[in-house]
Amino acid sequence: MVPQEIFDLCIDWLDASQCFQSLKTCTLVCSSWLPRTRYHIFRRLSIDFRFRFRESLPDLISQLRADIFAKPSIVSYVRVMSLQLQYSLDHQAGPESPYECLSDIPFTNLEQLHINFAYSLLTEDYPWRLSRLIHLLQNNPHLENLSLRNFAIDAQSMHTLLLNLATYSPRIKTLVLDDIRSFRWSKSESDWSLPRLIPLERLLVFEGPGFDLMAFIFRHGFFDWNTLKTLALVGSLNEDGVKALVDSGCGQVTSFLTLDLRNLHSETLLETVLGNFPQLRQLQLLPPAVDSHGILSHTLEQLGRQASFSRLMSLYISNPILVFPLDTQLVELTKAMPSLRHVSFNFGSWLQENAIDSEDMKNRLPLTSRTGVLDFKSNEIHISAS
Repeated sequence: MVPQEIFDLCIDWLDASQCFQSLKTCTLVCSSWLPRTRYHIFRRLSIDFRFRFRESLPDLISQLRADIFAKPSIVSYVRVMSLQLQYSLDHQAGPESPYECLSDIPFTNLEQLHINFAYSLLTEDYPWRLSRLIHLLQNNPHLENLSLRNFAIDAQSMHTLLLNLATYSPRIKTLVLDDIRSFRWSKSESDWSLPRLIPLERLLVFEGPGFDLMAFIFRHGFFDWNTLKTLALVGSLNEDGVKALVDSGCGQVTSFLTLDLRNLHSETLLETVLGNFPQLRQLQLLPPAVDSHGILSHTLEQLGRQASFSRLMSLYISNPILVFPLDTQLVELTKAMPSLRHVSFNFGSWLQENAIDSEDMKNRLPLTSRTGVLDFKSNEIHISAS
């Protein structure tokens, strides 16, 4: 094991080095940080419980409080915090859970906050998660980026979260809701209003199948859609969600869209969704692994038919198993989009098992006749403008 002193020397060298000002990322991992370590030169702090399951949880939390939370020089400097709160499969709520460390986090200058909660079937975990999170939001008015993973909540809790963002986070620009598995909404006529619309620039929702968080968000208009430039909809965007999306007016200024095609089984739904984003410059499509409904094929048809997509510059398609051999639709699509400068296909393991002739690709895709650039790397094909 590397002695603590070696890490201290590394930190001292970084602090004194001229290159430190331009350093983007530095990761130093030690089994036990001593109080003398000079954390205060770092703007990003990551706390990870995932690999500390052999140690006493109360001791770990006490160490955090003594070595980091109690040091004003550290607290005042950190701007980005990442918390991995998985500790063990049988963790409990309350003082014996990692969430206890959230109860007295003293940071007040955070600009980015990323929390990965442990997925739990224990409903008593949820109030702890929400109350600790709200406490952090209220103490960090400069927050610009909030990312939550495994944050299972109901409609009332989601409204409470958004209400606090609208009230205490005037600078918020990015909201990521990742792996939301248990959202339930009774579609009651409750008052879900906010004191102001949240002017997000980026909204990314990754929802488990069978839930309706997207419909809830779009129907109640929590965000100022006139500022939203990036939108990712991955998960259960169903017919109700599509209707709520269209009624909300979302998408009119969005330039970057990630769209999960798994639940958009009809051409009508596809046409409705795509027609709501007239300003797209970048589009990422996530078709189902087994595309028995021909969803990807229908999507390519819609892209080629709608004149508003003539300004699309980048197209990324993940796992398009049914695209090859290339059919007429894909060829016509590239012809219909004179502004298209970059196309990427991610095939996973399929590319390794099915040899593709790059020269044949160049001959069949008109885009390459304009650029002549075709890269095969890491199971992906990139066709880019020079």
